[in-house]
Amino acid sequence: MLCVQPARTRAPARSRRALLPVALLLALALAGITPAMARASQPAVTVAASAGPIYWGALIDAAQYGLPSVPRDMRAVDVFESHAGKKVSLIHFGQSWRDAGVWQQFPTSMFDNVRSHGTIPLWTWASRDSAWGSWSEFQNRAIYGGAYDSYIRQWAGGAKAWGHPFFLRFDWEQNGWWYPWAEGKTGAGAIVNGNSAGDFVKMWRHVHDLFVEVGATNVTWVWCPNHYSTSAQYPPLGSLYPGDSYVDWTCFDAYNRYPGWLGFDQTVTGSGTTWLRNTYQDILAVAPSKPIMLAEFASKEDPQDGQRKAGWIADALLAQLPVNFPALKAIVWFNWNNGDDTTLAIESSAAAQAAFAQAIASPYYTANQFASIDASPIPPPGPAATLGLTPLADTSTTSASPQSTAGGTCATLVSDGDPVAQAFLRFDLTALAGKQLASATLRIKTASSGDAGSIGGHSVRLVGDTAWKEAYMSYNNSVAISSIVVGSIPANTAPGAWYEIGLRASDLQPKVGRLLSVAITTTSADGLVFMARESADPPQLLLATTP
Repeated sequence: MLCVQPARTRAPARSRRALLPVALLLALALAGITPAMARASQPAVTVAASAGPIYWGALIDAAQYGLPSVPRDMRAVDVFESHAGKKVSLIHFGQSWRDAGVWQQFPTSMFDNVRSHGTIPLWTWASRDSAWGSWSEFQNRAIYGGAYDSYIRQWAGGAKAWGHPFFLRFDWEQNGWWYPWAEGKTGAGAIVNGNSAGDFVKMWRHVHDLFVEVGATNVTWVWCPNHYSTSAQYPPLGSLYPGDSYVDWTCFDAYNRYPGWLGFDQTVTGSGTTWLRNTYQDILAVAPSKPIMLAEFASKEDPQDGQRKAGWIADALLAQLPVNFPALKAIVWFNWNNGDDTTLAIESSAAAQAAFAQAIASPYYTANQFASIDASPIPPPGPAATLGLTPLADTSTTSASPQSTAGGTCATLVSDGDPVAQAFLRFDLTALAGKQLASATLRIKTASSGDAGSIGGHSVRLVGDTAWKEAYMSYNNSVAISSIVVGSIPANTAPGAWYEIGLRASDLQPKVGRLLSVAITTTSADGLVFMARESADPPQLLLATTP
């Protein structure tokens, strides 16, 4: 039987262009690469990565969603992940030693909530009272002098009893003057809180030694200054470093939140500024063997340009981090809205949220696959393995020929809205049993005829039935297509071009070790024709997995 294609209505070919993902266009533009150059130089657009994958996560302000704090309650994590389009591998939370006079114990249930989510706890721990009114009680010399040894041992005992690996970011931004443990100088020229040069290192080592005495070896120690200014108020970075035997990961915090505008590269290296140092290189100079974490980073919105933050995110996640900063092995977005930080969250605009979701989908950033992590200190994530699959079966059906089963023998597949045409693909994921999906990407190539592209967009949806046969599939004898959209093919696709469609790995994870069926559908009257498995350029499903 001949292959039957639906009648097609569309604009003249000259009005169409191949559309790459917005985030990738921005990253390519920053590198001086046009979409036409990208399409001509490779069959499918990919993002270069030098040494991935890396951990990623967020510090989540649950109040912006009207929910209780994280991780006492995990619902705000679910909301954030639905907006980001991907599960986090780190959840950042913490507490002070004392909260309004009440000494805080190790929060076992909160740590359990994070680990049960498949996520690694990143715990920020502050030697202070949260009320901020009693700084002098918490001078560094008091801590290394033994005033709080009983409390530290008790808390470390709770950590040991919990028993699982976690990051401990202890007394961060110690190079500033806004915390009681710091050694930065105030405007009057004195070190803050009566501390002396060298006190921070003595204090850190003392607390670390108490953890070792207790046997809390499941702690990964994170040393985390703020990104460095050239101001004389900041002490030399090396004077604050406790030493390699006391630190497992180094770290820093960096924002685009100040007057003017800082690109991501500028927040990390100070490039093009006169007031910021190259914090990335300064940390590498102090501790060249340690992996680096970016424990807080984010960008504000530009009130004059609603796309500028989106571009900042795309540049950071797709161009800068994977290529220029290979020592950065973990990043944490500061998703918080309070005070002067009202536009830092990824949801500050639709453009920012879309750019973040599109970029963080890259396999360079790990998902929540760490429910059973047991290594201490926590190592950087190992490389993900990528498997490419072609369909076991594929076909398309059309209302123009409702009885026809010829779609299973065609070299092309069709998705259309008028007449209705639906494309079906089935993949065998049984070889991946026991694996965790880090990312999933569907690659298709549009047919080369002049009307093979589509002005309208198309959806990739899950199909529950995996037993359908090409020989029997017709419009009148089809299978149900679910409402679950796992990916979207952009509008304005061109003929004869490759496209990569990111799929939600979390929706595909239940199919690992089994068969997977998807359908490509549209309500657009302008259809899409792409190559089938019978062609020289069949569809491919690229799956990045971790053990």
